[in-house]
Amino acid sequence: MSWRVRRWAAPGALALLVIASVVGVGLTVGGDTPAQGLYPGGRKPRFLLTAGGDGQRLARDGRTPWLQVRDVKAGTLRLAESVAPPPGAGEVREILAGPDGTVLVAAAQAEACRSRLYRFKLRADGHVTRIASLDGGDVPALVAGLAVSRDGRRIAYATAPCAKDEERRQEASHAVDPPRATLEVLDASGRRRAWEASGPAVIGEITWAGDGHTIGYSLADVGPRPLGGGTVGEVTVHALDVKAPGADLRAGRVLLRVPSGSDAVSSAIMNSDGRTGHGVMEKKQPPSTVTISFAEGRPMRVTRTFPHKPDDGMVSEGMVILFADTGEKRYACLNGIDAFGRLVSGTFEERSSGSGGCRTEWF
Repeated sequence: MSWRVRRWAAPGALALLVIASVVGVGLTVGGDTPAQGLYPGGRKPRFLLTAGGDGQRLARDGRTPWLQVRDVKAGTLRLAESVAPPPGAGEVREILAGPDGTVLVAAAQAEACRSRLYRFKLRADGHVTRIASLDGGDVPALVAGLAVSRDGRRIAYATAPCAKDEERRQEASHAVDPPRATLEVLDASGRRRAWEASGPAVIGEITWAGDGHTIGYSLADVGPRPLGGGTVGEVTVHALDVKAPGADLRAGRVLLRVPSGSDAVSSAIMNSDGRTGHGVMEKKQPPSTVTISFAEGRPMRVTRTFPHKPDDGMVSEGMVILFADTGEKRYACLNGIDAFGRLVSGTFEERSSGSGGCRTEWF
């Protein structure tokens, strides 16, 4: 088992500052740099992809770039290319490096409440080539938590409806309806299949097992609270065979169950064997961050404890934290137990901008 850098999304300039400090300082984790820890075998990435243009403009038309590619060779972040948006493309919400040198992008048009999935190749010089939208990749909802199977034949993601204009104008304390966890899988033929969880819940930590047809995910129940939003209740990690009949997310095999009222779960991820997993929790007593491991049919086990100092509080959004990983290369966003980043200190906030979305990616 190795240690991996956990990334949370941050606004473009802040994200680049955090990444630049990591690249430049060369913070070590168990003898490896964070860049090495991101990939099995210690392979150091060559490029960093970021959504948007970080205040830049395209020379030929003055538009903001769709995404940018930066060369991280020799510890720098030199701009290799600013990519213009494809015709009709929305804002880049997630970027994910996939198998066989491909990159997957989810772009959203919030006003139309539609998302579209794109795929492209990255050349050895950092230039983007062969951008194309995927068959069946036009989704009438917002998309988050991208995950690609190792053979590249299936793409999974969470979906959520867009907020209405009148809802956006309401104060954050106004009562809101709880969320509904939904998952879609798009296959190579362009067919989409959907699953949904009964009752209010959020879904996250979506990842594929090595067999290419078992999908892992976390479900967190959300209960109402008097001033709006919702409190997080029971958290479970499931493994579901997408080739089996049915459309119930709760029908997947349970790998981990953390009852309501327990310590807060920050992360819970299925491993590629489809039977075990690992994650992060925030313990109340004594105040600490702990890494955990779990397996189907077995009790959860704490693998490491990081005590909080009196002035630390909990780990906040936008920070880079370290946690135990299996060293496997994941073609998955893995950005928390709500793929849309709407959980704030253990509470569901529908109008929170949150930390959801993998808007940067190493390649």
